[in-house]
Amino acid sequence: MKEKSFDFFEDICEKIADSIQESIKKVVGTEKGGNIVGIGADGKPTKFIDYIAESAALETLEGEDICLISEESGTIKIGDPEFSLILDPIDGTYNAVKDIPFYSTSIAVCDRNLDEIFFGYVKDFPNENTFYSNCEESFLNDDIILPSEVKTLSDASISYYGYGTNTKSVNTDLKDTVSRLRTFGCISLELCYVASGKLDGLIDMRGSKIVDTAAGVAFLKGCGAKYESIPNAALSNGLKENNKLIASNGLIHEDLRGMVENGA
Repeated sequence: MKEKSFDFFEDICEKIADSIQESIKKVVGTEKGGNIVGIGADGKPTKFIDYIAESAALETLEGEDICLISEESGTIKIGDPEFSLILDPIDGTYNAVKDIPFYSTSIAVCDRNLDEIFFGYVKDFPNENTFYSNCEESFLNDDIILPSEVKTLSDASISYYGYGTNTKSVNTDLKDTVSRLRTFGCISLELCYVASGKLDGLIDMRGSKIVDTAAGVAFLKGCGAKYESIPNAALSNGLKENNKLIASNGLIHEDLRGMVENGA
């Protein structure tokens, strides 16, 4: 990993994102894009738009020496892997199929053994925005981003996913406490929104896989925000385990965790 520059990682992520964007443009907002064509490595149905997006990424990566961990096909070794890419080809598939302008591709660059994230990249396709981070600084296009400075839940805007009877107390507490609750349907972009101060926090009580959130972790780390999965999840379990997650600007993190722990 040491011999690879962050410019290299940014370049390869951009090539993947560009190829995905080109491949899906004719099926965004179409019935064909939403057709189920199989079951992905994560156990969920693979829609046509997901399939062609991953296929475009694989074509772009021909000749590289990487290990690709993708939501659709699982682990794919290409050449003699020097590093790993954790890829969600289309995050927010429902939005893309319905032409709701909130979906992305999410890519995290890790060491070969999946011990550490080195680089995160999220492309917001509808708005042509690029988020990227070297885990020391985080950027939206060419501008450094920072989380909000909101200190109290009563002033906070929170993205929230909470389903099932065991989350009723969390639902009630949040509704009665925070300023705003939102659910956008694209976790990678929502984590970028926390990192850039557009949202103050995010709670997912359903459970997300690391493959969905790995790039977002890089952004939050790079800008000084906070993230945790419950229980703590290893990168190597990216396609296997669903974990509750909390992300925040850092200033309201303990309060959000208290709500989750009390309502779990």
